Amino acid sequence: NTFGCLYFELYEADLAYPNFVPALQRWHDSLNTLARVGGVDPCPCACPCHADPRCDSVVSDVLDVTNTVNVAFRGSPAMIDPGCPRDRTDVDCTGATDVLDVTRVVDVAFRGADAAVKYCDPCAQILSAASH
Repeated sequence: NTFGCLYFELYEADLAYPNFVPALQRWHDSLNTLARVGGVDPCPCACPCHADPRCDSVVSDVLDVTNTVNVAFRGSPAMIDPGCPRDRTDVDCTGATDVLDVTRVVDVAFRGADAAVKYCDPCAQILSAASH
């Protein structure tokens, strides 16, 4: 894919077949020993729900605005996806959800602003560090 990650697909039937279990375990163990690029995992970042707090594939709607407000002002816990360095509502990647994030989400949800312009890429710094 874009990040040069290895991709493998397994089917439930493969996992359920007892004769495959030892080979699948060996395969899994061997993947964990693959060389890393410069000592850094080439695929360290995955943020499927960044800027989409409800993770419903609708980037910035009224529900996302509500969730962002709840994290910024009402003490709701931040939602962090495994493998992602930023929480879902930290759309400007400053490390915390605040009024600026709320403003950006409102701009995209209600004012037609471009999410690609208003929202940061939470993986950009990690991928940049991995390539150097």
